[in-house]
Amino acid sequence: MNGLKRFAIYLGIGAMCHALFYSATFDWNSAWTWGWLLAWPVALFVWFWSVVLIVIAISAVTGIALVFWTALNDRSRKGAKS
Repeated sequence: MNGLKRFAIYLGIGAMCHALFYSATFDWNSAWTWGWLLAWPVALFVWFWSVVLIVIAISAVTGIALVFWTALNDRSRKGAKS
């Protein structure tokens, strides 16, 4: 009985992921529906790490832009003083 409850929870999480990321309507003949219901940990793993990589990339680009902007401002201030 405990295993059946765990499987129902697993399918429930898969149904929730299907509704959030794909569509709220279930087409039982669709491979996407079965993929979301049964293989949702793979999709969430890929989604999570892609979001993490996007945040890291945006942070890196912003940091590099701030370093260059600071260097340009320092150079222009030194040129104005002399």
